[in-house]
Amino acid sequence: MISMRISLEGQGGSESWPVDLLKRRFLFVGFSVSLFGVAGCSIGSGSGSGSEAEPEPTPWHEWHDAEWVTRTARIAVLDRMVGEYGPEKVLSEADEEGIDVLVENGILVSTEEGFRVEQDPEDGWAPWEEFAYDLNPIDDTLDSLLRENIVGWCGDEVTGEVFVDDYKDQFVDTFDSQEEYRESIAEYVDCGDGRL
Repeated sequence: MISMRISLEGQGGSESWPVDLLKRRFLFVGFSVSLFGVAGCSIGSGSGSGSEAEPEPTPWHEWHDAEWVTRTARIAVLDRMVGEYGPEKVLSEADEEGIDVLVENGILVSTEEGFRVEQDPEDGWAPWEEFAYDLNPIDDTLDSLLRENIVGWCGDEVTGEVFVDDYKDQFVDTFDSQEEYRESIAEYVDCGDGRL
């Protein structure tokens, strides 16, 4: 047992020293416990393999790559549609504002015969790769055109939308570079399997 002498009068006489000692020890023990508690929290919150770790957020480039693949496939299919069926038939389903969006962004180029699709602008600038542009009008117009037009050059007729969705379902997250995707998409649009 621990015996403790307390000065009832609080005058700091010889009987009060055990209280001072206990106060110092209590402060030391309290400080030590809180220090180890903080250290334990910081050690536990590291990159350990604990089951309580929150999942990492999806990196920006992963969702961007899926969007880029979809948009690039849509443009390639639209290009083939215009070549197969003519610009008047294919583009007749788009409203004037949608056509203007594609022209302003270099995807459609006006020619004497109507329009042609530009998959890779001559100066290398691709507006869908720039952060500053709102891509929704481009995507909405491409989606509308593909939904309203048929891919019939590879056997069974399907909408352009279904054709692109089939490619996307098979190949998003498959290749490591845009060049590989462009090659795969071109091969797929030409009725291949898209595998490199």
